[in-house]
Amino acid sequence: MTKKICSVVFHTHWDREWYFPFETFRARLIRVMERVASALENHELDSFLFDGQVVAAEDLLATCEPELAERLHTLMQQGRLVLGPWYVMADEFLCSGESLIRNLEVGRKLALSLGNYQKVGYLPDTFGHIGQMPQLLQGFDINNAVMWRGIDQQSSELCWQAEDGSEVFMLFLTEGYYQHPLNIDNFVEGINVYLDKITERASGDKLLLTQGGDHLRPSEGNMAERIALFSAQSDHYQLKQSNLTEYINELQQGLALEQLPAMQGELRGNEKAFVLPDVLSTRRYLKQQNQQGEDRLTAQVEPLLAMAPIEHYPNRYLEESWKMLLVQHAHDSICGCSVDEVHREMESRTEKLAQRCDAMESMALLSLGCISDEKNGEGNVDPFADDARFTLFNPSPKRYKGWITEKIFLQGELRKHLVLTQQGGDEFEPVVIKAEPGFRFTSPIDDFPDRIEGHWYELGFISEVEGLSHCEFTVTERQAVQIAEQACRRSIENDIYRIELQDDATLAITDKRSGKVLNGVGRIESSMDTGDSYNFAPPMQDNFSQAKLSGNLQTRLHPLFSELCFDIELMQPAALSEHRRHAVETEVLSHGQMQVRLFKGSEHIECRLVWHNNARDHRLSLHIPTGEKLDVTHADSAFEVVNREVVYQDNNPVQANREAKVSVNPSQSFVHAGGVQYIHQGTPEYRVVADDCDELAITLLRSVGWLSRRDFSTRGNGAGPDLPTPEAQCLGQHEYRFSLVMAEFEPAASCNRAAWFRHKPMLLQGHSEKWLDNVVLSNEALQVSAVRRLGDELELRVWNPTSDIQPFSLNKAYRVVALDGRHLATVSEIKPKQILTVRIAHFQ
Repeated sequence: MTKKICSVVFHTHWDREWYFPFETFRARLIRVMERVASALENHELDSFLFDGQVVAAEDLLATCEPELAERLHTLMQQGRLVLGPWYVMADEFLCSGESLIRNLEVGRKLALSLGNYQKVGYLPDTFGHIGQMPQLLQGFDINNAVMWRGIDQQSSELCWQAEDGSEVFMLFLTEGYYQHPLNIDNFVEGINVYLDKITERASGDKLLLTQGGDHLRPSEGNMAERIALFSAQSDHYQLKQSNLTEYINELQQGLALEQLPAMQGELRGNEKAFVLPDVLSTRRYLKQQNQQGEDRLTAQVEPLLAMAPIEHYPNRYLEESWKMLLVQHAHDSICGCSVDEVHREMESRTEKLAQRCDAMESMALLSLGCISDEKNGEGNVDPFADDARFTLFNPSPKRYKGWITEKIFLQGELRKHLVLTQQGGDEFEPVVIKAEPGFRFTSPIDDFPDRIEGHWYELGFISEVEGLSHCEFTVTERQAVQIAEQACRRSIENDIYRIELQDDATLAITDKRSGKVLNGVGRIESSMDTGDSYNFAPPMQDNFSQAKLSGNLQTRLHPLFSELCFDIELMQPAALSEHRRHAVETEVLSHGQMQVRLFKGSEHIECRLVWHNNARDHRLSLHIPTGEKLDVTHADSAFEVVNREVVYQDNNPVQANREAKVSVNPSQSFVHAGGVQYIHQGTPEYRVVADDCDELAITLLRSVGWLSRRDFSTRGNGAGPDLPTPEAQCLGQHEYRFSLVMAEFEPAASCNRAAWFRHKPMLLQGHSEKWLDNVVLSNEALQVSAVRRLGDELELRVWNPTSDIQPFSLNKAYRVVALDGRHLATVSEIKPKQILTVRIAHFQ
């Protein structure tokens, strides 16, 4: 009888921070790898998979003793301690597509420097998968993926297709990656049980055992002897040690990709395994901080550094800054489903990244001569200068035209009436939205630091700046022509919308172009949540609370600008009862202020909400009526706009080891539902609420007090240790920025509105004549992912959100490369949903 061959791949899955904080796990990592190194050196193990994320090796080598480090280096160089392809095993929906590319880029570079690089798309434990992952993997010359969650299929061998048509061979780990039967006493029975299960779904006779699990090391028993003993006793299976690359190659030789069951697009099914969808809103502040960090690096720092004449480009400083951001993306980190100590450390890293971004912006401005850090240096720039001379820099290769709202600092007494003189001599009066006393602290490199007293002015004005170009302004004081008037009225309007505040603290929005009216916009509602950091769950007896008007109402009116500010409060249950079946009788008052702005000619309704949460165990949502029944929503994800069928929340209890169907969805920047677009930074979870006319519900926050629980209706088992996480209740102040637009969905237009909201021109101190020549992308439909300097070249990455072939042209000669830098044939068009990377000889 011919035995089925089962390849055994020894591994550990290493959550660098989760139910223990980072340093605790790192100390454990040393112990685990001492055992692994010995087992490899004794040829008990042929090879060991170091979890596909090189950050674990970096963490280990930075702290282990030199003797162990030397042994590990030798094993890496021999290819026996297998590394890559990722730097960090990231959550794919809570970081940008560009961050995923940099993740692979940094992982590849580091793995190769240590000795070996595994070209396997290893993604065993992320909570679902983006639809463009096959295109990203192929961009790094990886033609396969090994995954578990999100896949509802009977076969373990599949073909996965991205939206642009890219394909990879997929190995579905039907029983998950966490398998360690060789570690237990009755290992023969354990292996047989596992192999009998996976055989049912395998396409052939080649099977796989991923021997290992979370933070586990091989047991002290001799693994090679156990493998030999099992194989000698079994009539059906033959075990052999292998690695993922060899195993995937063997499978692909016998299976034609076109003959395998095909899957297309994003994978968030949960019939076979939990996908834990409500991590999208757990500790929402982490998501907001992450997007701010991504936007600073990709849409400000890198383009600014690329267009400034920096003599010593900060390659290492920039790469280390990227690493600081990427470690936040680990699936138990950015998802907010770790112990409180982990997320406090994440906030500290966020602050450090912001400091690094400030420093790199200063490097660029110093090289341009916009600022000086020397009081007695060459040139006439005062290190204590204010913003009386400032520059708008457009970090995108696409032309920008629209409203700018920015703050400038001017020394001295309050200046009541400001005038801007634009480069070329044109003068105009900005809208002074706000002015308040403040200071700027400056420390020259050759003299004493000083604090300069003055005022901060928030200005609004229209500007037009060409792609990767700049425009200079000078600020003077002059008698004002138009003054913003304060009033106490309930409505504001521009030439596109009229907005009226209703008695129930919601907005009635009239689109003057179409006459369409939406009532009840912006309702803030709370319901109880008996779930944990992974899943929302309603209690047996729910309680719904709705915010109402309170206190102050203020309206500011100007011919070019209007603003409505109003206070709101929410009386709600303080928490769940001890048995968690319903709310306690005690109530608390949460409160906030909503600010709504309109600018002349702008289709954006710009909103800012500051909220003080005083309640526990609840979900707070912002509701936006759509005025129609919905079949589908449209939201941006990594390098695509995803069309998702509407799934309403199902509150029926699930059986053991099952999870309620997924009804919440991710978005990176926007959701378009019917004729309404919601654009945001840092509120990535939305759902559709059923009504006569469906509502879009944005999760503002989830207040939960447990890492994992096993006693609620929407998930039939634990997702981690049952540990209290009181800081996940998210008490205190939260701030939200978002925009609403009434328009029909069109992919490019929706993406452009989101880019307009999140990636506006930068206001920089000073003027310069040293800017490098700009690069212009003329096709407005294409979306920009990266603008950065690589050696003597400028790299530009764009993608096509539409279903049509789009022309691609620049005002400079370019060459086309793959994501990993391989040379590709030159093109003048970009296919639907395609990512295109080009490089321009720009710094020679």
